Amino acid sequence: MIEFRFAVGDLATTSFAYSPLQEAVFSLRCLHDSARYPHHRPWLRRIRPRLEHLDHEVLTVLVAPWLWVPDFLTPRPARARPVFAQELDEVRRTPPEVVAADFRATYRTADTLPPLVARGLADPAAFLVRLTGALDAYWRTCLADAWWPRTQSIMEADLAHRARVLAEQGAAALFAGLDPRLVWTGDQLRLHREGDTAPWPSADIRIAGRGMVLVPTLFARGAQTMIDASRPPLLVYPARGRATLSETPPR
Repeated sequence: MIEFRFAVGDLATTSFAYSPLQEAVFSLRCLHDSARYPHHRPWLRRIRPRLEHLDHEVLTVLVAPWLWVPDFLTPRPARARPVFAQELDEVRRTPPEVVAADFRATYRTADTLPPLVARGLADPAAFLVRLTGALDAYWRTCLADAWWPRTQSIMEADLAHRARVLAEQGAAALFAGLDPRLVWTGDQLRLHREGDTAPWPSADIRIAGRGMVLVPTLFARGAQTMIDASRPPLLVYPARGRATLSETPPR
């Protein structure tokens, strides 16, 4: 179980944001297990030919078989609507030791990493250059022109709905609507992670004036947070309206 502990005033600093970088990284989960994301199959069929011209080898290893991703690839949004290029620049500044530690945490091992990751972590700075270049090309080739505008409209609608729920029904209704496994007690938010693809580490996270950021995604079945619980408080949850992506886009 993951517990977020709120002191007086912490709920007032809770905010919403969405992240194009997060969605780009999380979308790579479809390459591992498209059956978990049926609404994205039409999009996957359209981009398959383009993926052949990208660094597919790197894009694939950014997601572990149980669909975890390194924390440094999905930093907490600095504002409500960040820009992909600015977020990617933040990732490019990741210290090499953090790159290595986050990959080991994602794959839950330091000894049996995928060969490409093991070779990359021999020189994590160079590996960071390669993987950020691969993400940039993936964004420009497969996401930016058609997919992200549709996704962004879903995110905007989700944020508007959540704000209305919070204003009209309060925090308990807000959190319950994000994931039925979330329970708000008045000073704690508890997340029970039963049914996940892999056992998630338990955590006791104190907001402690740092603010909680709530971020919708199209690529999760339930709420989740960072692997490293010491990082600024973040809760990712499934966005409303995901099924609309299976509709044929307007021409």
